[in-house]
Amino acid sequence: MNKVISIVFLLVLFSCNKEKRNNKFLAGDWNIVDYSEIIFDGTTNEYNVVNGTAHFDDLRDKKEGNFTIDLYAVNSNDTVNHDVSGTFRRRSLDTLELKIDNSVYLFDINRIFKEDLNLQGGLLPNRKGVYIMKKK
Repeated sequence: MNKVISIVFLLVLFSCNKEKRNNKFLAGDWNIVDYSEIIFDGTTNEYNVVNGTAHFDDLRDKKEGNFTIDLYAVNSNDTVNHDVSGTFRRRSLDTLELKIDNSVYLFDINRIFKEDLNLQGGLLPNRKGVYIMKKK
C-alpha cells in the first residue's frame, strides 16, 4: 500500500513541476519566425513573416495573464495581419485559452522549450494558424 501511495505522490509532484516549468518557458517575449495556415479542406498556405512578435505574462503565481500577438505575414495570394491582445490561461499542459474581447480561442501547444514554441489555433474562421516562435 505504501508503494502505491508513494507512486501517486511522485506522479502528482512531477506533473506539478512540469506545469510550473512550462509556464515559466511560456512567459516572456517571442519572435514569430514562421507562420502557416491549415485550411478546413486540408490544404496549407505558407507565409513569409515580415514582422511577428508575441508576449505572454508569467503565470507562476496566478491563473490568468495578458498576452499580445502582432503578426504581419504575406504570400503571393494573401496577407495576414494579426494585432490582438487579451488574456490567456492554461487549460492543460498542452492547451492555451486566449480571450479576445468576448471571444475565446483554443490553441494547442505542440512544442515548448526554453527557446522554442509551436502554437496551433484559430483566430480566423475555417483555418488554423501555425505559429513557430523563438524566444527573444
